Amino acid sequence: MTMVGFYVAGWREGEPRKTLFAFVCGAAAILTHYSAAPYVLFLALHYLFFVLPAGRGRPASWPPSRWPRGSSWRPGSSGRPPSTEAAR
Repeated sequence: MTMVGFYVAGWREGEPRKTLFAFVCGAAAILTHYSAAPYVLFLALHYLFFVLPAGRGRPASWPPSRWPRGSSWRPGSSGRPPSTEAAR
């Protein structure tokens, strides 16, 4: 729980040292017991997708039309709708 407290404080205050200490606490928590891993993973993904891009602007290499959705999450799927020509 220490990790979550320092992470939220670092996020709200824009303090990178508190955020770094939060992840150090998370690493110690994982070393103590494996059940802390989902919490650390969730906060790491939150940091990568929401906190980090907001601090330096949205990169031009991430156009919104390229985000995977629907069938593209399944292995072996191209993400495109099935062709009607193949069914004929």
